[in-house]
Amino acid sequence: MADPYPSVAQRIGTQKDSTYSTTMDRAESGKPRLRTFHSQAWAIFRVVHECSKAEMQSILNHYNASRGQSFSFTYTADGEVYTVRYAALPTSRVIEGDFMWVVESLLLQV
Repeated sequence: MADPYPSVAQRIGTQKDSTYSTTMDRAESGKPRLRTFHSQAWAIFRVVHECSKAEMQSILNHYNASRGQSFSFTYTADGEVYTVRYAALPTSRVIEGDFMWVVESLLLQV
Protein backbone atom coordinates (compact mmCIF):
# COMPACT_ATOMS: atom_id res chain seq x y z
CA MET A 1 0.00 0.00 0.00
CA ALA A 2 1.27 3.47 -0.89
CA ASP A 3 1.58 6.50 1.42
CA PRO A 4 -1.71 7.98 2.68
CA TYR A 5 -3.45 10.73 0.72
CA PRO A 6 -1.98 14.18 1.56
CA SER A 7 -3.68 15.90 4.50
CA VAL A 8 -4.79 19.04 2.67
CA ALA A 9 -8.07 20.60 3.89
CA GLN A 10 -11.15 19.33 2.03
CA ARG A 11 -13.58 22.03 0.92
CA ILE A 12 -17.31 22.33 0.28
CA GLY A 13 -18.02 20.35 -2.86
CA THR A 14 -16.20 17.27 -1.63
CA GLN A 15 -18.69 14.43 -1.90
CA LYS A 16 -19.08 10.69 -1.55
CA ASP A 17 -21.27 8.72 -3.93
CA SER A 18 -21.69 4.99 -4.28
CA THR A 19 -22.20 2.63 -7.16
CA TYR A 20 -22.90 -1.05 -7.68
CA SER A 21 -21.89 -0.79 -11.34
CA THR A 22 -25.26 -2.15 -12.37
CA THR A 23 -26.33 -2.32 -16.00
CA MET A 24 -29.71 -3.14 -17.48
CA ASP A 25 -30.35 -4.60 -20.90
CA ARG A 26 -32.63 -7.17 -22.55
CA ALA A 27 -32.11 -10.91 -22.77
CA GLU A 28 -32.59 -12.71 -26.09
CA SER A 29 -36.13 -13.51 -24.98
CA GLY A 30 -36.83 -9.78 -24.57
CA LYS A 31 -37.08 -9.90 -20.77
CA PRO A 32 -35.25 -7.17 -18.85
CA ARG A 33 -31.91 -8.31 -17.45
CA LEU A 34 -30.14 -6.58 -14.57
CA ARG A 35 -26.43 -7.22 -14.00
CA THR A 36 -24.53 -6.13 -10.91
CA PHE A 37 -20.75 -6.22 -11.22
CA HIS A 38 -19.89 -5.84 -7.51
CA SER A 39 -21.20 -7.64 -4.44
CA GLN A 40 -21.26 -4.43 -2.39
CA ALA A 41 -21.52 -0.73 -3.14
CA TRP A 42 -18.25 1.02 -3.98
CA ALA A 43 -17.69 4.55 -2.76
CA ILE A 44 -16.53 7.19 -5.22
CA PHE A 45 -15.04 10.34 -3.72
CA ARG A 46 -14.81 13.67 -5.51
CA VAL A 47 -12.35 15.55 -3.29
CA VAL A 48 -12.06 19.32 -3.66
CA HIS A 49 -9.19 21.34 -2.18
CA GLU A 50 -8.59 25.09 -2.20
CA CYS A 51 -4.88 25.23 -1.50
CA SER A 52 -1.48 26.80 -2.03
CA LYS A 53 0.78 25.90 -4.93
CA ALA A 54 2.95 23.77 -2.60
CA GLU A 55 -0.11 21.79 -1.39
CA MET A 56 -1.28 21.34 -4.99
CA GLN A 57 2.18 20.04 -5.89
CA SER A 58 2.07 17.55 -2.98
CA ILE A 59 -1.24 16.12 -4.29
CA LEU A 60 0.14 15.81 -7.83
CA ASN A 61 3.36 14.23 -6.50
CA HIS A 62 1.25 11.74 -4.52
CA TYR A 63 -0.64 10.86 -7.71
CA ASN A 64 2.62 10.32 -9.62
CA ALA A 65 3.97 8.08 -6.85
CA SER A 66 0.73 6.19 -6.12
CA ARG A 67 -1.27 5.81 -9.32
CA GLY A 68 -2.27 2.22 -9.81
CA GLN A 69 -1.76 1.47 -6.09
CA SER A 70 -4.16 1.56 -3.19
CA PHE A 71 -3.71 3.98 -0.30
CA SER A 72 -5.62 5.23 2.73
CA PHE A 73 -7.82 8.32 2.58
CA THR A 74 -9.65 10.02 5.47
CA TYR A 75 -12.99 11.50 4.45
CA THR A 76 -13.45 14.47 6.78
CA ALA A 77 -17.28 14.49 6.57
CA ASP A 78 -17.57 11.17 8.44
CA GLY A 79 -14.04 10.76 9.84
CA GLU A 80 -13.75 7.27 8.32
CA VAL A 81 -10.57 5.96 6.72
CA TYR A 82 -11.09 4.29 3.32
CA THR A 83 -8.75 2.27 1.12
CA VAL A 84 -8.90 3.91 -2.31
CA ARG A 85 -7.04 4.39 -5.56
CA TYR A 86 -7.03 7.19 -8.11
CA ALA A 87 -9.74 6.91 -10.77
CA ALA A 88 -8.21 9.75 -12.81
CA LEU A 89 -5.47 12.36 -12.83
CA PRO A 90 -6.30 15.17 -10.34
CA THR A 91 -7.26 18.40 -12.06
CA SER A 92 -5.99 21.79 -10.93
CA ARG A 93 -6.73 25.39 -11.79
CA VAL A 94 -5.52 28.69 -10.42
CA ILE A 95 -8.10 31.02 -8.84
CA GLU A 96 -6.08 33.95 -7.41
CA GLY A 97 -2.93 34.88 -9.27
CA ASP A 98 -0.43 32.17 -8.46
CA PHE A 99 -1.41 32.08 -4.77
CA MET A 100 -4.54 29.90 -4.57
CA TRP A 101 -5.38 26.73 -6.47
CA VAL A 102 -8.42 24.45 -6.70
CA VAL A 103 -7.52 20.79 -7.01
CA GLU A 104 -10.08 18.01 -7.60
CA SER A 105 -9.25 14.34 -7.14
CA LEU A 106 -11.49 11.42 -8.08
CA LEU A 107 -10.91 8.42 -5.79
CA LEU A 108 -12.47 4.94 -5.97
CA GLN A 109 -12.82 2.69 -2.93
CA VAL A 110 -11.15 -0.70 -3.38
